[in-house]
Amino acid sequence: MNPVEIVSFLPYRKTNGEWEVFLQMRDSRAPTNPNKFSTFGGHLEEGEDSLAGLLREIKEELVYVPVNLEYFIQDVSPRNKLFDVYIERVGTDFESKITVMEGEYGLFLPVRGLVEREDVTSISKIAVPVLIDRLEGQ
Repeated sequence: MNPVEIVSFLPYRKTNGEWEVFLQMRDSRAPTNPNKFSTFGGHLEEGEDSLAGLLREIKEELVYVPVNLEYFIQDVSPRNKLFDVYIERVGTDFESKITVMEGEYGLFLPVRGLVEREDVTSISKIAVPVLIDRLEGQ
């Protein structure tokens, strides 16, 4: 298998008893998945490892430094690219700690029903069910 090419960041929290994830709405000019909700992140640069690439992407896209970042899963995208997903449980004040620099905006979406949505990317649909299983086990 090829080395990791893509890294993704999936902040999550529990609000009013419901788990939700923070995704970006990709703009209409995005080269892949325009007008869909997706994780933050992107392609690794030459010589970057997964964690270094993720931290660079988070800084570029959210102007944010994670506090409790956790490696979560590795999978293969529908375009046959290996990707790593990192997660972080964040507080209700998360939006006040970030500035969304990519896509139209960021939004917390409930995890229930997320995989059935037409406006959510494949990578998000792969990661969220695994996250739900983990969270329900807590």
